[in-house]
Amino acid sequence: MSDVAGPGSGESLRAKSRGAGFVVLAGLIVLVHLAALAVLFSTEYGPFAITLSVLAWVLLNCFLLAVLQRPGVCAALALALIAILIALSHFKFGILQLTLTFLDFLIIDRDTFSFLLSVFPRLQMQLIVAGLIAAPLLWLVWRFDPFRVRRRLALAGVAASAALIAAMSVISPEQAWEPFQGVNHISNLARSGVVAVSRLASTGWIEADPPANSPLSLARDARAAGLPALPSGEACDTAAKRPHIIMLLDESSFDVTSAPGIKVPAGYTDYFKSSDGKQRTMIAESTGGPTWYTEYNVLTGLSARSFGDLKFYVTRIAAGRVTRGLPQALQRCGYKTVSLYPTYGDFLGARAFQKGIGVEQFIDMAEMA
Repeated sequence: MSDVAGPGSGESLRAKSRGAGFVVLAGLIVLVHLAALAVLFSTEYGPFAITLSVLAWVLLNCFLLAVLQRPGVCAALALALIAILIALSHFKFGILQLTLTFLDFLIIDRDTFSFLLSVFPRLQMQLIVAGLIAAPLLWLVWRFDPFRVRRRLALAGVAASAALIAAMSVISPEQAWEPFQGVNHISNLARSGVVAVSRLASTGWIEADPPANSPLSLARDARAAGLPALPSGEACDTAAKRPHIIMLLDESSFDVTSAPGIKVPAGYTDYFKSSDGKQRTMIAESTGGPTWYTEYNVLTGLSARSFGDLKFYVTRIAAGRVTRGLPQALQRCGYKTVSLYPTYGDFLGARAFQKGIGVEQFIDMAEMA
C-alpha cells in the first residue's frame, strides 16, 4: 500500500518549515544579544555601571532599529560596535591610562589614525580582511532576517533609554578619577556623552573671557593707566652671545649612576632621596595632570585649564591654531629650535602642535630609531 498526500500537505510542510526557520533565526538573534550582555557584564563593575551600560546597549539597538528595522542585522552590528568600543578603550587606556570618552569622537583627526597604525602596523590589513568577511555575513543576515520593527517603536526606545541615561548621569555625575580606572568602558562612555554635550552647550570648546576682558583690551587699558603693556614680540639683538638652552620635560627620573662610567655632578644622588631620607633609584612627579599639559603650558605660556574638560585634548585642539609661545620667542633671538620626542610624533598631534608653535625640527622616536 502507499500513502497518497492531499493537496494541502505541501503547504503544511512549507508552513512548518517556515515556522522552524523563524524559531531558529529568533534563537540566533537572542544568542547575539546574550553575547553582547556577556561582554558588558565582563567589563562593567557595580549595579550602577551595569545598568548604565545595558541602557547604552538598548539605546544603540533602538537607534539601529530606527534606521534599518531588521533586528538580526541590528543585533550583530550592536555586538560588533560594543566590542570595538571596548577594544579601543583598552587601547587608549594602555597608552594614556585613560578610558574612551565621548569627546574622542568629536576630535578625530589624521594623527589619531596614523598613531594607531604606527603602534599596530598590521592593523590596516586586519581591518580590510575583517571588512571583507563581515560584509557578506551581514548581507546574509539582512537577506534572511524575516523580522521587522516599527520605526515609531524603535524611536520610543531611543527616547526612553536616552532619558534614563541622562537622568542617571545627572544624579551621579562622572568623577574626575573614574576614567583612570580602566574599567566600566561603556558606562563611562555613556556618562561622558551627557557631560560633554552639557559642557559644550554652556561653555563651548574653551572657557574664555568675554571680549571686554580680552588680552588686547587689557593691554589698551594698561597703557591708558600708565602700566606696562603686554610684550610686543619685537626681535631681540641677535648679535649678542647667548647660551645654548637644553630643556628637559622631566616627568620621571631614573638614577643614571646605576649605569657604569657616567659622571654626575656633586649632590646628584640627593635628588633621589625621598621624604624619609632613604635613597631611591627613581622619582616620579605629578603636577596635576598628564605630561602633555606641561608640554602645552611651557611651550605656549598658556594654561591647559582654559580648555575645561577638553584639556585632555589640548595639544590636538591647539595644533595649527595656537602659534605663539617659547619657540617663537627663541627664534626672534636667533635660536634654532629642535625637539626630541620620545614616542611617535602623531601621539595626541604632538608633531603638528609643536611645528605650529614654531619648533623648526621635530624628531620623534621613529626618526631617532
